[in-house]
Amino acid sequence: MIEVVLNEEVKNFFQKINYVVGFLGKPNSIIPLTDKEITRFFNKVNIISDKSISLNKYYMGESIKIIDGPFNGFNGVIEDINEEKKRLKIIVKIFGRRTPVELNYFQVER
Repeated sequence: MIEVVLNEEVKNFFQKINYVVGFLGKPNSIIPLTDKEITRFFNKVNIISDKSISLNKYYMGESIKIIDGPFNGFNGVIEDINEEKKRLKIIVKIFGRRTPVELNYFQVER
């Protein structure tokens, strides 16, 4: 997230950056974020960073609930733990099949 005075030169600069395909909003228009949207964004970032440095230890075979991402609301069992990267390999049942899903610590809860 950046704050800029938006003019044609700045707009053209960003559009020339690889993988920048456009801006949100109406075609060919740029709509700045509101103060409320910015506050909500930073509150979410702070919550995530607080959870990611949590001292909670997870254990192999422990049942957990996924609280973030495309598998939000699913329950699963921890199959592998990567302490260094703060990632868990969770086995969830999707359509009756055991499916491995890799998640960050902040995406799950006990």
